[in-house]
Amino acid sequence: MTSAEDMIPQDTWCKTLSFVLRTSKDLQQICAVSKNFCKLGCEPLSWEGASACLYTSDLRELGSGRYGFQGLLAKWQGCEEVFLDFHNAHVGKRRLAAERCFLWLAQSCEKISSLCLRNWCTAQEGALGVLSRSFFPQLRHLELVGCDQISSYEADCDSGAFIVCPPTCPLYTSTHALVTRAMVPVFQQHTSLLSLRASFQPRAMAGRSFAAAAPQSLMALGFVRFDSPETLSIILERCSLRHLWLSSSRTFPSAMVRALASSAAAGKLLTLTLPSEASEEQCLAAVRACPELSLLCRMRIGPVAFGSAELAEDWEPLPAGQGVVLRRRGSSADLSENGMLWTPFRAKAEAVRE
Repeated sequence: MTSAEDMIPQDTWCKTLSFVLRTSKDLQQICAVSKNFCKLGCEPLSWEGASACLYTSDLRELGSGRYGFQGLLAKWQGCEEVFLDFHNAHVGKRRLAAERCFLWLAQSCEKISSLCLRNWCTAQEGALGVLSRSFFPQLRHLELVGCDQISSYEADCDSGAFIVCPPTCPLYTSTHALVTRAMVPVFQQHTSLLSLRASFQPRAMAGRSFAAAAPQSLMALGFVRFDSPETLSIILERCSLRHLWLSSSRTFPSAMVRALASSAAAGKLLTLTLPSEASEEQCLAAVRACPELSLLCRMRIGPVAFGSAELAEDWEPLPAGQGVVLRRRGSSADLSENGMLWTPFRAKAEAVRE
């Protein structure tokens, strides 16, 4: 460093770098500046509070049983927001490396409060079991985007080996993870969860045990399909929902409309996604019970533009909504950086792409 740079305390440099460092490529660029910058970039303090990202390329083997992600995770002890994008990591050595990476992350990064898994085609087997155990104690926001669909909301998990690691392997843990394909065990472990965004198989339905296990702190939930109006009513009354996104792959029976419209808790919703088969008349009945609602989504584009009939008086198409999102007239609400109705993540969408 120059004499001017020496005048700045090391912890100040580290805190500054935490706004720059997100990926292994960012670290490489920092290290190219100077040896001192490389040293600073390797300090855990430089990653504290950062929105850190890890990609399939970081799963490469370096030799001697080591992987590219190990050096990164050793620095992420203070990270609070983490994105994992495991595109094309579903077969062979990459699949095993992805599972090992996630387990290592769970064991070494206890401060993570926001976790987003992207494009991981085996996340159901590779992640849910770990999430259903006593890892990530501070987890508040969980998203599974572009991953394989979860088989069940509430099926019991089956015990068994999760990752085959010999005791001599640095990734070995005496705690045997559970192999689960359901969300209830995750809810039971993370009782202070604030938001969940995931995709479930179309035939799966959330029943009363799912609603009963949902954390009372939950403020955002998507994309779910309830088995009955009673289950919908239970979760609305139990949780502190502000954002409710129903699965698009089903009809919207009148009984569901009545359950939503008759719930006092629906009055606190800010965003709402309804099934693709919901008529505009049904949408109107639902939003009448939601005076604070600002954004309404229905994942269907038909011959008649969404919002041009019964909803036209109080709702208008959102310019960035691609014909499926309406905004209450007079509201300034807009989509989040990642194109969703709402997101808890600080990092911009372009910042989490490799």
